[in-house]
Amino acid sequence: MAKRKGLASGALEIAAAAKAGEEGGELITTALVIGADMHKILQAVAFKRSRSEGGRPSASKVVRGILESHRKELEKEAGKYLAMWD
Repeated sequence: MAKRKGLASGALEIAAAAKAGEEGGELITTALVIGADMHKILQAVAFKRSRSEGGRPSASKVVRGILESHRKELEKEAGKYLAMWD
């Protein structure tokens, strides 16, 4: 008989699977310090998108979209320093 995993172990596996992300790449958790007005905008956009596209509101998904749309210029600005995080 197979050994059952504990609830905590199963929950960690679910969280790890969620971290794999829709993009297929690894996601990490980070913190951003932003003004209350920007936070309000992110939350409102996330809520609006969840209503129109389904799913849960995700301010992180909004930020990822913004970063992806500006990726080339950000990579150019980062230049040689980008390799520091490889």
